[in-house]
Amino acid sequence: MITSYEQMPVGVYERITAALEDSGASDNDKQLELLSALTGLSVDAIWDEPLEDLQAQNAAASFVLVHPVPHQVRDTYTLGGVQYRATLRQGKITAGQFIDWNEIAAQKDGGSRWAQLLSVILVPEGKTYGNGYDIEEVQEAIRNELCVLDAIALRAFFLTLCAASVTDTLPSLEKMMKEMKMPRARRRTIRRAMRAQARLLRRGGAGWQTLMRWLKLPDAVGMLQPICP
Repeated sequence: MITSYEQMPVGVYERITAALEDSGASDNDKQLELLSALTGLSVDAIWDEPLEDLQAQNAAASFVLVHPVPHQVRDTYTLGGVQYRATLRQGKITAGQFIDWNEIAAQKDGGSRWAQLLSVILVPEGKTYGNGYDIEEVQEAIRNELCVLDAIALRAFFLTLCAASVTDTLPSLEKMMKEMKMPRARRRTIRRAMRAQARLLRRGGAGWQTLMRWLKLPDAVGMLQPICP
């Protein structure tokens, strides 16, 4: 069973946040999904457990009631035996990365698409973004191998870079989107997402705390109780 954020890969975090954001699910349903993600057991298996086992799992899962504190960002990460280089310098962000990041972030559930967003930042060593490799394989490696504490740090850092780039990059980016014949409505959505992220960072300051609006696990407060028969 996962008993700390240090042990939690991005894919488990995505699964838990999706469960907590399900407006149609009861607190009991959300609790079962959370424990299923942390233990690797099916919901049905947890439902059939002795009550004392469920109580022990609830106690072990209590770490999710505290906001995670991220790691320091690094230049490289090794996931599944492959080394990835992180885009951590403003001058190194390509137009493709800038557009794709904001395309994903502009989606209704963009804030929860951790693996997709991080696959914009992490590029296999020796490759250029989007060329010569399968980005879906990168996303799968991120879900399975990348610690959520690394993910939070990388995402916050890249948000800061994007915010710093908005003013300087927006005119040339607009020109590029027109040359790509991107629909006007889509261009407007991307511009709006970029500016919203910049405003968020200006209000909250640079760093991981600006991501707190996407960190949903503390919403589990009050759920980690024995399920009523």
